[in-house]
Amino acid sequence: MVLTTPALNLKKERTSFTQEELSKLWVLHGQVYDFTDFVKYHPAGSRAILLGRGRDCTVLFESYHTVLPSDALLEKYRVSAPNVCTTLSLPLPNSSFAQDYFRISGDVGLHKRSLQLLSFCVILEAHTSYYFVSTWPRIIKKFCPWSAKLEESRSAKLFSFEEGGFYRTLKQRTREYFKTNNLSTKATTMEVIYFVATILSIYFCTWAAFVQGSLIAAVLHGVGRAICIIQPTHATSHYAMFRSVWLNQWAYRISMAVSGSSPAQWTTKHIINHHVETNLCPTDDDTMYPIKRILHEFPRLFFHKYQHIYIWLVYPYTTILWHFSNLAKLALGAARGQMYEGIAKVSQETSGDWVETAMTLFFFTFFRLLLPFLCLPFTTAAAVFLLSEWTCSTWFALQFAVSHEVDECVEHEKSVLDTLKANEAKGIVNQGGLVRASHNYSADSLLSLHFSGGLNLQIEHHLFPSVHYTHYPALSKIVQQTCKEFNLPYTLSPSMMGAVTKHYHQLKKMGAEN
Repeated sequence: MVLTTPALNLKKERTSFTQEELSKLWVLHGQVYDFTDFVKYHPAGSRAILLGRGRDCTVLFESYHTVLPSDALLEKYRVSAPNVCTTLSLPLPNSSFAQDYFRISGDVGLHKRSLQLLSFCVILEAHTSYYFVSTWPRIIKKFCPWSAKLEESRSAKLFSFEEGGFYRTLKQRTREYFKTNNLSTKATTMEVIYFVATILSIYFCTWAAFVQGSLIAAVLHGVGRAICIIQPTHATSHYAMFRSVWLNQWAYRISMAVSGSSPAQWTTKHIINHHVETNLCPTDDDTMYPIKRILHEFPRLFFHKYQHIYIWLVYPYTTILWHFSNLAKLALGAARGQMYEGIAKVSQETSGDWVETAMTLFFFTFFRLLLPFLCLPFTTAAAVFLLSEWTCSTWFALQFAVSHEVDECVEHEKSVLDTLKANEAKGIVNQGGLVRASHNYSADSLLSLHFSGGLNLQIEHHLFPSVHYTHYPALSKIVQQTCKEFNLPYTLSPSMMGAVTKHYHQLKKMGAEN
């Protein structure tokens, strides 16, 4: 099914657009485009291109197109005048977090009681938008001054990706690498076989643990599920597994059914919120604020003094709280006709998308939550459930935490705004910031690459999300050389333990400092 809407048939060289028109258009490098007629021809499928509709999709466009479309193709769908980036009188939808929060707060006002009842699992799972909307809607700007300042800078000049700049130079070298070695950017045949084996193993462990009561199988189930989330689920969400749109989408659905979320929710949470606004509160709810404080710009609360201690009691329950919050957001979204992940609308183009979301969540709920308690005595069911959860959640949470929440990343990010104007001309406004905000570990370890799903090479992942992680070791050498030429830091720890230690010290430091 092609997910699209009728074209607006706008005239070329428009200098102003209504809010309703912008919600159906794409903004790219300060220009407005109507790709509606191109949606069904998009190589990665209609879902991929529709992610950028109604928002400034410059970062998404640049990071997902290692090989850029021709200027002639883009020009065919441009509907704005060349100087539209300085003449647009209306803000782009979802471009201002403060505006969105106040809009959403009014939208969810009818559900305030439901939000309060569900706030415990939602807050702990780090969906800070619900937390702010239901409790502090009047002081959002005060709590996120850095995000507001960065948004202002983007309104002034959007993003810079000039030829000869950091990111365009890096992408050119990456294209040459794949062309010279005659390689596909997607997964190898062995990785596809491994994906099938992983899914089958998880279901075998589901039977052994949740039906037969095996404690060893419960631990293995947790390991398998964690690997599934950070490998095939993660890769398919970035269109990095298969070139076939159909295969990639079905692999995404199957792997997500054992992960605890749904394709629509995870795509918005991870691709739109995390990859575009890494570490920016409240857009990137992976920061888990206010449960933990990782940046200077986040207000320090009294309990943050102990965050380096209590956070280790939160991490083991991350994925189950994530799942409960997804169920809550599905219920609230169905009630108001629109689901949100953070401040971003979840793209639900058809009724089929709602069915897909509901089915994957309910499928997981049955096999993960109900099955053990239906088949086993309560104490045994609780034991296998907790063993699986602790194993999966701890590994999953640590992989994402150590990738962005260490001292070097925080200090680099703090200096981004100070050097923003100087760096605009070099084309490193955003992607240079992603290098600063990311942290690698065990760069030469194939074992770490495998068990982290390539998250140990987080810098390369954020620069090239649509490239399968098995290519990251080779790309890391290209990235390091390019970073050196453009005077960008490349943060690397020798081991996972070293990365966890850095994360611990960062938590302790941010808990002690104002």
